[in-house]
Amino acid sequence: MKVHLIGMKKTHKIDPAILECITKLMDILQRIKLRWVKVKNSDGFYFYQAVRNAELILDKMKKRLENFEKTNDDLKIIRDSLIVLGPIDKILDITQTSKINERQINDVLEKTRDMRSKATIANMIESLEDDKNRIGKSNTEFQFSDIMKRLDTT
Repeated sequence: MKVHLIGMKKTHKIDPAILECITKLMDILQRIKLRWVKVKNSDGFYFYQAVRNAELILDKMKKRLENFEKTNDDLKIIRDSLIVLGPIDKILDITQTSKINERQINDVLEKTRDMRSKATIANMIESLEDDKNRIGKSNTEFQFSDIMKRLDTT
């Protein structure tokens, strides 16, 4: 994906293939996220949240790339995408592990903060209100209940 973005930066044009790359990466994140939901350990939630944040950032990136003609700001979108891609890769690396220890928890929290910070600067993060509207109350309640059941918490 980074190669696509660098190529687009040189040509100053959006390559439609980048959208397929983002979709594939989001599919990978979805599988990782579902795996962490199934872990019966409350520390797994940190890893779930890290992946969820990466997913939200990629969703925003995809929307901006899809709408670049309306904004006429393709070079900025490409630069912003490159800013957040590195931190997303780091989240991918750490959340694909199957073991949880204190060092990894601290690492995933630090990398999530870094990713969110860079995404905020690059305008690649949904507002809290947009995120809430997209999820919906009933889906949030279901996911929360499901996570609590898996953690054997009432």
